[in-house]
Amino acid sequence: MTFLEGLAHDASRDDALVVGVGVKTHQCGHGGETTGRHRHIPVDADAARRPSAPGNAAVTDGEGHKSVTVGASIFFAVAERTFEATLPAGAEHGGRMKNRDGYFPFELELEPECLGLVRGAASTTFGELHYVRTAEEARSGTQVTLFVHGVANDWSTWTPLLRQAEKDGVELGDVILVDLPGFGESENRKSELESGEVGRVLMELVADCGYHSCRLVGHSMGGFLVLDMAGRGDDRIRSVHLVAGAYFSVIETVQNPLRSLVLLKKVAIAYWMQSVLAALGRPGLRMVKVGSAIGLLPLALNGFLAHPWGIGKSFRKSLVKGMRPDQFVLAAQNGLDYDPDQHWSEISCPIHAAFGVEDKLVPPRDMVRLAAICESAKTVLVGDSAHFPHVERPRETLAVLFGTALS
Repeated sequence: MTFLEGLAHDASRDDALVVGVGVKTHQCGHGGETTGRHRHIPVDADAARRPSAPGNAAVTDGEGHKSVTVGASIFFAVAERTFEATLPAGAEHGGRMKNRDGYFPFELELEPECLGLVRGAASTTFGELHYVRTAEEARSGTQVTLFVHGVANDWSTWTPLLRQAEKDGVELGDVILVDLPGFGESENRKSELESGEVGRVLMELVADCGYHSCRLVGHSMGGFLVLDMAGRGDDRIRSVHLVAGAYFSVIETVQNPLRSLVLLKKVAIAYWMQSVLAALGRPGLRMVKVGSAIGLLPLALNGFLAHPWGIGKSFRKSLVKGMRPDQFVLAAQNGLDYDPDQHWSEISCPIHAAFGVEDKLVPPRDMVRLAAICESAKTVLVGDSAHFPHVERPRETLAVLFGTALS
């Protein structure tokens, strides 16, 4: 199936999602029936209590789900599409967000004990693998949710999402938050970071911790990894939950870096920046730290955060400390001969995927392509967020990933 055929196929399906505030809304429903698999979830709580906003017709189906017809003008490279938004019970459509209330509501937690978690380490083929997990005495069953971070992050990137779940009374069950090999406190003694081996190590960790099955949650590079793991047919994987994790544009850039400078400029620039920093080594990292110290980091994060100047100190420090350009380059090698359409179309378990409407690294076009090749995927566009929806908008992202109702 070509990409354009995928768009047409996607538009004919009625079970998917597209979400978000910051998506242009207008009157619809007067010129025919809207279609699509994409859900739009509001983030403006005050507006969410105004279901009679002009141009929005709210109805309720037999299962108690509210449905709002919304015209979403999202310009991909090839089309403008109109979607029907289906919200969880208790959620209303509130239109475009008027301010940044609720943006980046939590600082990162750097001590797992603050979340009732404990530290652990395992010996692997890469060296020592560090992680945090539900304490043994608090275990609730034989299934665990494994969280896998992206580039320049570690396990702590997921703590705003856990805080939001705690605040909203959402029970996630047992969790493991891992530092991938070469990132955070984990070692990578190899000169490679092959995705198949990393996936095997992670599934061994799940088993060694006493769990029989798992849900996989991945952000960015971690999203690519969990999709690869699920595509290998391991029946212990019950579902996949992605945050900016489809990675099609990044794979295209790895395979055609010069061509991407024209077609995928932001993605290509990010790729080349990491490559240059890897080549520079320690001097390159010192440059990043100096730039952050004098307040220039937000400039570099334009397109990766909806509001680069609106993030907290803990997240800024985490990004700088977590820079591992050499490991990024090793991870990127997985994309050289990788065919995501072939690998990911084989995934049979449910996929719940959140994308940031302003993300320039994993743009909305990647969301459309994922929905086109994965029949089990429900894709969601989260408004007022970019490449880090789980940090920028944890409440909305939590709803997308785990089906919680917004109220």
